[in-house]
Amino acid sequence: MAALFKKIETVNKKSGPFEMVLCVGSFFGPGNLGWQEYKSGRCKVPIPVYILGPNKPDEVACYPDLDGTELCENVIYLGKQGSFTTNDGLKIAYLSGVQSEDPLMAKDHNYSLQNIQSLEGSLRWDDIRYPGVDILLTSDWPKGISNMATDRK
Repeated sequence: MAALFKKIETVNKKSGPFEMVLCVGSFFGPGNLGWQEYKSGRCKVPIPVYILGPNKPDEVACYPDLDGTELCENVIYLGKQGSFTTNDGLKIAYLSGVQSEDPLMAKDHNYSLQNIQSLEGSLRWDDIRYPGVDILLTSDWPKGISNMATDRK
């Protein structure tokens, strides 16, 4: 964890300033090494880091509110699904977790067809003009991403 935040700080100083970091996938590693230092406030996260939710059942405990919450200063869990607009007008939609094997039912670390439909519905009615979104954050790879990839052995 400390290595990630140190790298963010270095890149931000060298090439920034940046408004935020968007982090997808499993944010917490095995044992959450170093997390307590940030959670307690002894160590600081240099800029806002927006993360998606748990991808595995054993990660759920790291998220005290699955609707979204600030986990420590500058580390924000976005929630199950939704969207937000940055200060610069960038519209970001997100869907946390991984796709459920049962399309009709999801657990805390999954999303279902209902989550996708809810996200789509909220985006369509969010703005009369519906200009779409600029970025979609998910932890899953898009279906068929490797279909046209060449074999590089």
